[in-house]
Amino acid sequence: MKIIRSVSSLALLAVVVASCYLFAVTRAPQQGGRILALYAEGDALTAVDLFENDPALAMDFEDKFALVRSYFLLDRMREAKQVVDVLLKEQPDNSDIRAYSAALAPGYSMAIKAISEAKELSEEETLLLKLSAASTNRRYQDALRLIQSNPDLPHLLDTSELRLYNLLRARVYFNTEMYDQAHKVLAKSVEMFSDFAPLYELLIKVKVRRNALAGLAEDINVYEALGGSEFTIEFNRGILYERSGDLKKAIEHYTNAIELKPKLGKIYLRRGNCYRYTDQKKLAAEDYSVAYNNDPSLAEALVNLAILKMESGEYRVARQLYDEVVSSHPDFQSGYVERGRFLHANGLVELAEQDYVKAMELAPTDPYCSYLAALLHVEHMNLERAKRFIDITMQRDSSYPRIYVVLGDYHRLKGDDRAAIAEYNNALRLDGRNLEALRKLAQVYIEVREPANAVNAASRALQVYDKDLFSMYYLGLGRLGRAKLAKHRPSSSRF
Repeated sequence: MKIIRSVSSLALLAVVVASCYLFAVTRAPQQGGRILALYAEGDALTAVDLFENDPALAMDFEDKFALVRSYFLLDRMREAKQVVDVLLKEQPDNSDIRAYSAALAPGYSMAIKAISEAKELSEEETLLLKLSAASTNRRYQDALRLIQSNPDLPHLLDTSELRLYNLLRARVYFNTEMYDQAHKVLAKSVEMFSDFAPLYELLIKVKVRRNALAGLAEDINVYEALGGSEFTIEFNRGILYERSGDLKKAIEHYTNAIELKPKLGKIYLRRGNCYRYTDQKKLAAEDYSVAYNNDPSLAEALVNLAILKMESGEYRVARQLYDEVVSSHPDFQSGYVERGRFLHANGLVELAEQDYVKAMELAPTDPYCSYLAALLHVEHMNLERAKRFIDITMQRDSSYPRIYVVLGDYHRLKGDDRAAIAEYNNALRLDGRNLEALRKLAQVYIEVREPANAVNAASRALQVYDKDLFSMYYLGLGRLGRAKLAKHRPSSSRF
């Protein structure tokens, strides 16, 4: 089985040497033909292997252009650009060379113009170049329009062209958040082209983005067997273990990934999360700091660091970090949510509400931030304002269980225990394991002297979390109350 290799450091060295050789062969006798023949047969892989493994290979201009096309079809755009730059110096007026050169460089408008002016390229090749240029320049909506306006293109392509087209199409779907379509294309493509590593690399990204862990380990293994990027392998194995709950193994793989790319902030962020949830708070804080210093766009790292500082009682530092987040990232909703929670916990009601409202503006359909605002005002017994945010949350998502718990609290504050019981039960109909709803249901049943129901609710709560002290307390009260009722209940015996 032929294997598509990703670009390793050794391969890059070989490409540099080969690129230097290209300058030399421009002065050699023009006696090529082998690369061109392989490309014409649709065997781009063998054409590239022949070039990279035979430093004495004689190539004429057509061979070198065939090499450009072969690299292009294998999604090795950097190498294709290196070779095409040489050809452009040899024939600066060649419209086909200019088309490839523009397609492989930044500048979408210039690329489309150059591709449209190519004289000898087929219509299919022209469309592939345009699609690649749109993807390279992150013009994904333009790429999507190209795909949608040429529905018959896949049926017109040869095997090597179809392989690249499917890869480019899946990339466009991925980058326009059409993850189901991307997965569908890739799942079929890896069956057809099982030795093409870039397809597996993108399939892994799609599965991670969709949080679809089924088959992910196998896909990473295949990608590794195909010579895939060591960093991609380690990083995604870290994600796999993290999401599977094996945080110790996740840390190992993230550490390996950091050794390969020590300046990449997002790896420190992920490893920091694993340290945080394995109660290694000092290491987590260190990773969050490195993550943000290496990549200031990672606002999440700064928020998580602020949370750790708050949990350790360093309130002044936490407040400074939260303020830095919202100042540096004014469109980052979680910054306002978390600073709002910090202010909320410190009893600063007005300031907390302001942050929750800002978060609501940044995420107009998210029920969480309006729920927090409702909870804030219920806890501080501002019933009118609490009801306003309860109603907003209901409008945003009437199936959001947590708002029914707050609504139950609202009714209890107004003295309507039966209405509160109804709302806690509404929360449980939506989420039968809602600990807060079960705990409060047990409490209110104690207060209305229904100990059997209190025991039932408290027992259910302890099934969710068996160390919950509040539920243990209500369970004890319920059993005590039930015993007292049984003691004083009139006997049904006739004697």
